[in-house]
Amino acid sequence: MQAYLKTYWRYWGQEYGYDVRFVSGDYQDLVSQLQSKQIDAIAITAVESSKASFGLSIPFGLVDLAIFERVGDPLPGSPVALDLPPQLLPSHFNDLQQVLIHKNHTQQVVQHLKQVNYFVSWNVTEAEQRVRYQGFSSQFIRIASESSIALRVMTRSTDKSLLIDINDGIRQTPQAISDKIWQQVTNNHPSAITPMIGRYYQHLSFAQQSLIAQSPI
Repeated sequence: MQAYLKTYWRYWGQEYGYDVRFVSGDYQDLVSQLQSKQIDAIAITAVESSKASFGLSIPFGLVDLAIFERVGDPLPGSPVALDLPPQLLPSHFNDLQQVLIHKNHTQQVVQHLKQVNYFVSWNVTEAEQRVRYQGFSSQFIRIASESSIALRVMTRSTDKSLLIDINDGIRQTPQAISDKIWQQVTNNHPSAITPMIGRYYQHLSFAQQSLIAQSPI
């Protein structure tokens, strides 16, 4: 994903006249840098639009999730294990749920399944295999759910012109270019991520784009 985003944002910078530079760090540190104007955008986040105190782009990708539920009597407190990057949460996630572990490492997260009622993973194939091979298949079942995470870019709420250009790039970049970048970095291997760049209706007025920037979908 990182290679795809870096390649795409370099392309976007050339098309829209931005000098794109990359920094990496802990998610909360990046949020602090965004607030203090040390950086202008966070390239991947999954904050729900209804909870946002920042500017959020239209989704540039969707992540499919596997959700497993404990069979039989649930443990008290509804504990959950999340096999996701720390900056990602499932859509409509209940903030009152007890998150026992939240880490992008399927093997380590699965080791905590005895202590949780739910297990959520974006590494769908590996999660199914580890639940089965590590003896949890009689204790957990995969829920027939079409749950996904919308991946967005986060900006400061005051940077509307930047957000409009980001949204315009996600919408207007030809799908063939997005697909070519994706194929180059994934070598056509199966992925839980579906790129959305170039897959939107393109003919929006500036007023419509401004409205979407104010109230992200």
